[in-house]
Amino acid sequence: IRIIDLGINDVTTVNTVYDWESPRGLLLSSTGDLYVADSNRISVIKSVEGNLDDDDGSENDVIDYDRIELVAGSSYLGDSNGVGSDARFFYPVAMTFNEFETLIYVTDKFNGKVKTINLNSTDYIVDTLITGLMEPSGIAVDSQYLNLFITTGTKEIFIYNLLDSSYNVIGSRCMFTLNHLISFLLLFLDSMVYFDS
Repeated sequence: IRIIDLGINDVTTVNTVYDWESPRGLLLSSTGDLYVADSNRISVIKSVEGNLDDDDGSENDVIDYDRIELVAGSSYLGDSNGVGSDARFFYPVAMTFNEFETLIYVTDKFNGKVKTINLNSTDYIVDTLITGLMEPSGIAVDSQYLNLFITTGTKEIFIYNLLDSSYNVIGSRCMFTLNHLISFLLLFLDSMVYFDS
């Protein structure tokens, strides 16, 4: 894992004591904590920043994330809310914070859900926010922290309003739109009338 600071054109290598199996989603908090959705281990891991080692003679800095903490999930597949390791995911992929970094929104791809992880306490409570999505993968929040934007396996962007739980969908689950379907039905009915006369 590498951190790239575009402002000063600097690359920092992240060393961790954790053996990542399939890191997908990454979040870096304002306090320097790194959250990783490890999809194959079916969990979200927190890695706390340790020492900055810039005495190795290279141009790049190395940050040691030497304290690892399980936030949610375990190595067992499932779909349940709960506290920490009692919660279950089925392939967590992408994550984003709420405005105050007290919640993490996680796409739980093969359960078709977006779940939240409450960071307000050390218990890390996992709860389901959105259900019925088809393979949610990417997730982002708008600059005002009012809407979640979720990409799905059906080439849709699902927009979820965090204030009133309403949603909107951009894209289509199938190749035919409603207009295509109506046109097809009108043509079909027109041909039926033609053959009857």
